[in-house]
Amino acid sequence: MLNYTFAAILKKKVYLLVDTENALSQSHWRTKHLEEQLQQKTVLKGLKIKSVKAISKSEDLEKFEYILHEAELRLLEVTLESLCKDVLETEHSVPRCKEDIKATIGQWRSSFPLKDNNSTGKADLLAKYANEFVDDFYFQCTANKTSKAFLDALSKEEKAKTQPDMETKFTLTKESVRHIVQAEVQRLSSQKGPQNSRGRS
Repeated sequence: MLNYTFAAILKKKVYLLVDTENALSQSHWRTKHLEEQLQQKTVLKGLKIKSVKAISKSEDLEKFEYILHEAELRLLEVTLESLCKDVLETEHSVPRCKEDIKATIGQWRSSFPLKDNNSTGKADLLAKYANEFVDDFYFQCTANKTSKAFLDALSKEEKAKTQPDMETKFTLTKESVRHIVQAEVQRLSSQKGPQNSRGRS
């Protein structure tokens, strides 16, 4: 029931809303992760400061390491503060996107020439279709993002299951090497035995 141009405009605004909500969700996750890091006094790899090689005593080296770690924690705090500001801005952006969609439909609805009650009813009906179109398209977008996120999570989970097994298979110890060598010697001996008996007969 909607013309192509107006439907395209609404789609762009819905995309912006979904992207903003997605960015907010990711920012919340990052904020929580950084808060946990700060509580544990551990620093992400990207905020690590390269260690200083001290020429003097080991006590001085410990002082250097302490100072560097405190500086890393301060960097983490500043990063968290900046991220919290971004979260607040994004939180305000979500209702603005929703209001923008409603305002766009309202302006479109008011652009129809309202000569009588019949034309007013048709305009209201078209506005209703526009709202239903937005709700349906929003659902499609969020469903696609949710299914993609679910598949990504499953893929990561499967990789996490297989990686430890691969590591244990290729981790060699003295004991495992000894077993491999013994097994190989036995295999070669069993192959040579029948050949030698045939040669002697």
